[in-house]
Amino acid sequence: MSYALRKAGSQILYSICEWGEDNPAIWAGVYCNTWRTTGDTADKITSIAGENNIWEDMLDLAGGMVTAKIHPDMLEVGNGGMSIEEYRSHFSIWALMKVWAGPLSKRRVVAVLWNISNSQAPISVRWREVELSPSAHVIVRDLWAHSFISMKKSGGLTANVAPCACKMYILTPV
Repeated sequence: MSYALRKAGSQILYSICEWGEDNPAIWAGVYCNTWRTTGDTADKITSIAGENNIWEDMLDLAGGMVTAKIHPDMLEVGNGGMSIEEYRSHFSIWALMKVWAGPLSKRRVVAVLWNISNSQAPISVRWREVELSPSAHVIVRDLWAHSFISMKKSGGLTANVAPCACKMYILTPV
């Protein structure tokens, strides 16, 4: 099927769904644009955190070099089974497809700090971990708080993150 779609002359999104049972991170990128990573998601944070572990395993299997997008199950946001912080975490991680940091336009980077524990915890990210120069000065914008944290942060960032919550930032080198 994938070969026929490539020859069709139009760009067509082709997704494979085998619920992650046969390690698609190893082989699916050759055949499709995206693949399903897990069984059905439940509207509870333990289900989302469990999927997170599966996504990490898939990235490890692929040697960190995923040629297609992993596809988690649907968003559960607003269905009533989680708190607002848990829904924010679910949406943030789903939007990044579990890549904690990713490139954006204009040299910007998006980063998510997710606390899956049951107590508040400080979570840190160093610039080199998100492919920014360790000596870079960075504008840090908190997406969920709709505010700027710093206009010239250097080295990295640490945030105290509530239980089952996340912080999502846009990092812009200056």
